[in-house]
Amino acid sequence: MLKNIFKKFYSNECDSYSPDVLIVIDHISREMEFASSLRDLLISCDMLVEVITTKFNLYRIPYLFRAKVVITPWVYNNREADIFYSVKTPCGKGNAVVVNLHCEQIAGDASDSFLVPKGRAIDCYHLSWSNQFSSKLLSNGVDKSKLLEFGNPKLDIYKSKRPLSKRRNVLIVGNSFHLLSDDEKMRFSANGINIGGIGVCGIKNYYSLLNSIEPIVSNNQEINFIYRPHPSFIERELNNEDLKKLVENNKNFSLDKSGAISTSILNSSLIFSFHSTSYLEAVACDKPFVIIRFHGVPVSDELPDLIDWPLVINAKEDIERYVEMISRGIFVDDYKSKYDRIKETYFINDGLVSKKLLGFISKFMVDGAYISYKLPVHIALKHRLLFIVKYFTNFLSLRSGLVRRVILASKDYRIQNLAYMWGLDAFDKDYFKK
Repeated sequence: MLKNIFKKFYSNECDSYSPDVLIVIDHISREMEFASSLRDLLISCDMLVEVITTKFNLYRIPYLFRAKVVITPWVYNNREADIFYSVKTPCGKGNAVVVNLHCEQIAGDASDSFLVPKGRAIDCYHLSWSNQFSSKLLSNGVDKSKLLEFGNPKLDIYKSKRPLSKRRNVLIVGNSFHLLSDDEKMRFSANGINIGGIGVCGIKNYYSLLNSIEPIVSNNQEINFIYRPHPSFIERELNNEDLKKLVENNKNFSLDKSGAISTSILNSSLIFSFHSTSYLEAVACDKPFVIIRFHGVPVSDELPDLIDWPLVINAKEDIERYVEMISRGIFVDDYKSKYDRIKETYFINDGLVSKKLLGFISKFMVDGAYISYKLPVHIALKHRLLFIVKYFTNFLSLRSGLVRRVILASKDYRIQNLAYMWGLDAFDKDYFKK
C-alpha cells in the first residue's frame, strides 16, 4: 500500500517499475543522447526499457524498481554499489546485473583515488574506453571477465553523423573551478579529488581567457563565439556577471546550455577548452581542439592525453592566430598524427558501443541470469530512512514555493539535491515523445 503511494508520486518519470533494462543517467547533456539511442535499440529487440535520473532520490531505485539489467553512469564506492546491487529482478529470485559506464573515467593521477572503483564497486561489469583505463581497473582488483572494452558511448553519435554546418563557430567548453564554493572544494578533497592545483590553474586560465578574448570577439563579427557551461553548474554560469557582460556587449558571443554537447561540437569550426574530456569528441569528428594554458597545469593533475597536446593557447596572440586560421578557412597546425594515436587507444574505430552493449545485455534476458546480493540489515534500514527523508522533502518542495526556495538557496549541493524534482537535469517519460 505504502509503496504504491510512493510509486504514484514518481509515476511521471516512467511507465513501468519492472523493466528488463533500467538506464540511469546523471546529466542530460552528457548522457541522454546515448541513453536514448540505446533505449530505442533495446526496444526494437522487444525489451522493456526505462530511463531515469540519479537526481533527487537515488535511494528510490532499489526500493521502487525491479530490472534484469541496470546501466549506471558510475559506481564509485560501497554506498553506490549497495544501492544498485540491491535492485531485484522482475521475478524477485535474484538481483539485477549492473553495468558501470564509467562516464567520468578520464582524469589525471590526482583524481584516480576517486574515479577508480573501490570495495564492492569492483564487482559489477565495467565499461572501458581505453587500454589505459582497462589497466587501471585490472590493477585495482576488477576481474578481467567483468571488463567490457567497448569504447566511449558518447562517441556513437559522431560515428553516424557528419558536421552539421559550415558556419564559422568557435566553441568554448567551460570548466567549473571558478564556480566552486569553499565548502564544495573541501568536499571534493574529502572524497579523494585533489583539485588544489588544477582548481587554482582553472580559475587563473578562465579569467585570463575572458580578459583576452573580448577584443578578439569584437574584431571578428563574422565569427560566432559560443560558450558552453559545465553541465553541473549551468545555473551558476548563467548568473556569472563576467559572461553576462560579454553576451550583452557582443552580438556574436552567446551561451549555449541546450541538450547534448554533440550538436555544438558538430557545428563548430574550432574548440577551446581548459580541462574537458570533450577532446575525445573533437578527435572523433576531426575538429581542431585547442587547450587553454595561459597558466600551466601540474603534471599529476593533467589529463594524460593533453600533456603533449599539439594545439595550445599560451597567450592572447595564440587565440588571435587560431581565430585568423578559421576566418581564412585554412588550419595549418598539424594535429592529425596525435588524433590517429588517440583513435587507436580509445577504440574509436571499433563500431558502435550501443550495438556491443545490446549483444552483452541480451545474454541476461533469459530467466535465471541474475546475481545474488543481500544488503546488510543496518544499511538497508539506513537506505529506507534516507529514501523517506528525501521523499517528503521532494513532496513538500513541490507543494510549497517557500520550502523549495529555502532548500535551493543553500550553497550545499547535497541539500539543493533534496529539491531536485524539477530542477536541472530532471526529466520525465514525456521527454522521449518530443
